[in-house]
Amino acid sequence: MADSGAQGAPPDGGGTPATSRPGLVVFARLPVPGRVKTRLAAGAGVGPDGACDFYRACAMHALTQAASCSPWLDAYVYHSSADRTADVAAWLDGEGLALPCSPQISAAAASSSGSAPQPEPDLGAKMLAAMRDTRQRGGHTKVLITGTDIPDLSESILRCAVDALDSHEMVIGPAMDGGYYLMGLTRLEESLFQDMAWSTDTVLAETLARARAAGLRLAPADMLPPLRDVDTVEDLAEWVVSCGPGSNQGASASARGTPEDAGYTGEHTGAPPEARQDKAVAGSEVGRGDEASRRRTQLLVVSKQLLARAGFAGDTAAAAPAGSE
Repeated sequence: MADSGAQGAPPDGGGTPATSRPGLVVFARLPVPGRVKTRLAAGAGVGPDGACDFYRACAMHALTQAASCSPWLDAYVYHSSADRTADVAAWLDGEGLALPCSPQISAAAASSSGSAPQPEPDLGAKMLAAMRDTRQRGGHTKVLITGTDIPDLSESILRCAVDALDSHEMVIGPAMDGGYYLMGLTRLEESLFQDMAWSTDTVLAETLARARAAGLRLAPADMLPPLRDVDTVEDLAEWVVSCGPGSNQGASASARGTPEDAGYTGEHTGAPPEARQDKAVAGSEVGRGDEASRRRTQLLVVSKQLLARAGFAGDTAAAAPAGSE
C-alpha cells in the first residue's frame, strides 16, 4: 500500500499543506557508553567509552551536514524514546547545534528542525512512522531518511538525493555491507519497511525488489555513491585509510559487491552517469563552512586515536593490527 499526495494538499490526506521543501529525518541515539556502537566497543582497546566517543563525533558530523542544508531542506532529529527528549535537546545544545527537540513533529516544525521519539518495535516500524510523520505533520512530499553512523555522509550527497526525487519516486544510497544508508521517497510505500530482515546483507536487494514490485520509479544505481558504515574496528580502519591522500572517500565499491550485484540495475536513468558523478563531486567541499570541516576533522582525530589504542598502525591500519603477523 502506498500513500500519495498532490502539491498544495496534505500529502497523506491530513496535517499541513504540502511544501516543496524536502524533509530529512536523521535517526540518532544519545551518546551513552554501553548503549551505542556495541560491536565497535567489543574491539580490543576500544571499550564502551571509546565507542561512544566515536559515535558522538560521527553523529555530530552527520547532524552538522544536515544543518548545513537548512536553506533548502528541513531536518528532523528522530531519537530513541519520548522520555529522553530533554536529554537529546541538552546534548545538541551543548554541541552548538540549534535543533529544537519535541515529543512529536508538529505543524510548526514544517519550516524548521525538530525532534521526535522513535516508536517501537523494530527499525522498519520506526522508519515508516518517521516518514509518515514528516509527510503528514511537516507537509513534505519529498522525504529522506538517514542515520548517524555514516562518516562520509555529506551535504552534496543529500542534495543529489533530493534532486533525484524531481524525476523519480525513490532514491537509495547503498551501503557497502548490503544495506543502505539513505532512502528518499515521494510516495510512501509501506512494503519497503515491513517484515524485513534488518541488519543483514540482503536488505538492499530485497528493498529494491519490493520497490520494483510496487512500481516505484527508481533513481539510477550510480546516483549516490556506496558508503561504508562503521560497526567494527576493522570497518573503522578501512574508513580511515579511505580518507587518505588521493582517495575517493567511501565512493568505491567494496569486496562485498556493487549496487548492481544487489540487483540495483538503474532503470529510469535520467542524466548521463558522468553528469551525475560530476554533480556529486562538485561542491563537496563548497558551502560546508568552517563548522562542518571542524566536525569532520574531529571525527578523524577520534577515529585515529581509537585505532592507535586498538593496535592498528599508521597508514596501514586497514591491513591488520600491529604485531598480528
